Amino acid sequence: MVFQDPFGSLNPRRRIADIVAEPLLRARGVAKAEARAIVDDLLDQVGLGRDAGGRRPHEFSGGQRQRIGIARALAPSPRFVVADEPVSALDVSIQAQVINLLADLIRERGLTMLFISHDLGVVRHIADRVAVMYLGQIIEVAPRDDFFARPAHPYGEALLSSVPALSAQPPARERIELTGELPDPASPPAGCTFHTRCRYAVERCRTSAPELRPLGDGREVRCHLPLIPLSPEGPA
Repeated sequence: MVFQDPFGSLNPRRRIADIVAEPLLRARGVAKAEARAIVDDLLDQVGLGRDAGGRRPHEFSGGQRQRIGIARALAPSPRFVVADEPVSALDVSIQAQVINLLADLIRERGLTMLFISHDLGVVRHIADRVAVMYLGQIIEVAPRDDFFARPAHPYGEALLSSVPALSAQPPARERIELTGELPDPASPPAGCTFHTRCRYAVERCRTSAPELRPLGDGREVRCHLPLIPLSPEGPA
């Protein structure tokens, strides 16, 4: 796990070498002497250098602390890493460095990473597949390029229309402003949870909850009226 807050996720009383070594000692039962060599290698991999092991978290910037968090997550040699908004607390210039580091580590180590983010620019840069959630449900799954080219769910369409553009040219997408009340996640509405804000909603959307259904080409959508036709093999 790589946590969102690089300041609150590290114990301020412990040295960096001990923080990164803890998963090795607890999860893998590695001897302390062997763990130190692995920690040194991990600190080199994340660009901090092994000298960082003798220092404490307060001596590092936010971006450096997040690199420490990444080294700790990689310590037990996982196959699956969850990165929960890992760059949202960092300056934009530092975000790019950490994202590029994560992308390099995914490629070099053959990792699978669940990257959680509200920043669609970051998602487009790092993801292979995109899963869009609304009120705690996955409502669309698609390969990255397919999603950004043509979303299948009305909520995905609205999300992409909200991305600001720096160009002086007219935006490529129609700007969609969602109206209606944002439901309480603890008490979602009947039927499709998005129907209270969806401009395409019909009576069926208000009474019947849609299933996550295949669109073909590795895509799925939870919608009665998807913006892309359903796969012929999928349920009606």
